[in-house]
Amino acid sequence: MDIPLVSVVIPAFNASNTLQETLLSVSAQTYRNLEIIVVDDGSDDDTASIVRAYGAIDPRVRLIQKPNGGVASARNAGTEASAAEYVAFIDADDIWHPTKIAKQMALLTAHGDDMALVYTPFRRINMSGMVLGSSRNHRVEGWVVNRHFYVNFVGNGSSILVRKHVLEEVGGYSPALREAGAQGCEDLLLQLRIALHYRFGTVPEYLVGYRLSPDNMSADQERMFRSSLLALTMVLAECPEFAELEKRGLIAKNVWEYLKIITRQSNRFISGVAFIRPLLKGRTPQIVKAAWTDGMNKMAGLQRMLNNLSSKRFRPPPIPLRHFYEYDPTDMNLSDHMPVATDRSDNVNRKLAELSPLDESYRPEKYFGKNSLASFK
Repeated sequence: MDIPLVSVVIPAFNASNTLQETLLSVSAQTYRNLEIIVVDDGSDDDTASIVRAYGAIDPRVRLIQKPNGGVASARNAGTEASAAEYVAFIDADDIWHPTKIAKQMALLTAHGDDMALVYTPFRRINMSGMVLGSSRNHRVEGWVVNRHFYVNFVGNGSSILVRKHVLEEVGGYSPALREAGAQGCEDLLLQLRIALHYRFGTVPEYLVGYRLSPDNMSADQERMFRSSLLALTMVLAECPEFAELEKRGLIAKNVWEYLKIITRQSNRFISGVAFIRPLLKGRTPQIVKAAWTDGMNKMAGLQRMLNNLSSKRFRPPPIPLRHFYEYDPTDMNLSDHMPVATDRSDNVNRKLAELSPLDESYRPEKYFGKNSLASFK
């Protein structure tokens, strides 16, 4: 039986410090029928020469060069150049476990066409590849739009494997966020648009190493929240009949988080207020409720901390760091990582459980008709 081709798209901008390691992790996939497309997005370092040299070793690797246009533009260029029916993306500073594509393809091809995307949880790594922590493994799958709107459970762009025709149907990665000065949540916007029309699957193993560095786009908290709010409001505008998302105050929760950030950043306060003003209309009671809930959660957390101090229950010292490849991807033991905000995580899990029935009963035909993707044509 023929093994389907998978196209791996790697957007790269001045990625010479990490690109070689990323390419090694892709080349080492146990799923061998790959084409590996590196899109050099206007780099002025050695990115292109690294790709050419690596391509001489692995003929599956090829280089596309283009003027700088941002991550959405680079991913779209790679998708357009791809020959496969399935596309996976990985950023030029991240790494994969060798079994990632094989496990995702096994799941995706075992399901019908209404499943379009498979993702995995990830481990956060430093510049040396040492594990700093892990994403929460929520195991959200099926129809997921309510839960994905509430929390970005995929979490990064290096996790997904998706059917190419679905990328084309929803218009690929949108340049709109970059054009609005809010680049960063292109992944979330794409995934939400897909979730409105298709089911998701998950391989609940830690198969992605998501690298944290001071230069990461996601290090700019204000811009990421601005980008997230733009993505969420864009999706709501594209499905105005989908009132449950608005009714449950999910935009208001994010508006409150953004307000907290700009009050701490005086240099962005004025522009932040100008950006947020249109989102305040009609949402003030929900924002006040979000602020109250946030305050109550913080008070409860402070009380627990004081109780722990009074009873001398201290956290054990962290376990020495290990490299991403030293971990079994099925290892879910959170004690192996840096402390996580368990109270917040528990709250998120409770909310996901509340939203799950909505997703279980969700069908795109209810909101979009039989031709549910007509809005993207």
